[in-house]
Amino acid sequence: MLIQDTTLAIRLAQRLNRCIMSEQYQVAERALLLWNNERVKQIIGVHEIKEQIYHILIEGLITNAQSHWNSLVQGLTFYLMKLLVDQDAELFDKAADYFQKKNTLSKQLRAKQDAKWRMLEHKATLKEYSKYVK
Repeated sequence: MLIQDTTLAIRLAQRLNRCIMSEQYQVAERALLLWNNERVKQIIGVHEIKEQIYHILIEGLITNAQSHWNSLVQGLTFYLMKLLVDQDAELFDKAADYFQKKNTLSKQLRAKQDAKWRMLEHKATLKEYSKYVK
């Protein structure tokens, strides 16, 4: 596969992922329906970069499956997830595990940042209060 095709496939997967995660249901729906297009399947289904593509798409698919407000989008998401599992179950599981670990680390980092921010706010409040107490 040419480098240009690889770059195209990765960029296409990234764009599809952003569209899949869109709150606007028509955007998400159309992105999910693109998987019916043979050319899109051909570009993204290239074996050399299949793992990268799965890692990119899993985020949007899992997020949609868990929390998209539109039931049609959720249904299409589950359908696409089933297609990807049927293509390569081992790779799908690997990408899903990676996403879960990444998501857990992100939540832990966010919790640390929130705790630090609360501590700084508390210190600032005490410092501000101490000006008036003297």
